[in-house]
Amino acid sequence: MCSLVTLSKHYSTNSKTLLTESFGQRLLNIFTALSPFYVEQPHDKGSALYKYPTKRCKNNLERSTDPSHS
Repeated sequence: MCSLVTLSKHYSTNSKTLLTESFGQRLLNIFTALSPFYVEQPHDKGSALYKYPTKRCKNNLERSTDPSHS
């Protein structure tokens, strides 16, 4: 009976290790596949946000220095 309990614990530990490794490997594969999207999105959003306020500031500056808008 004792050997069955030991064998059961050993099998349970090996199963958990196998599940953990396969889950970790899946996460790594998903992260590797998605990482180019996460790198590109902030760059695109950042550049879009940077360009828009610059145009608005330029328009405001032109209005404030234009003598006809005084």
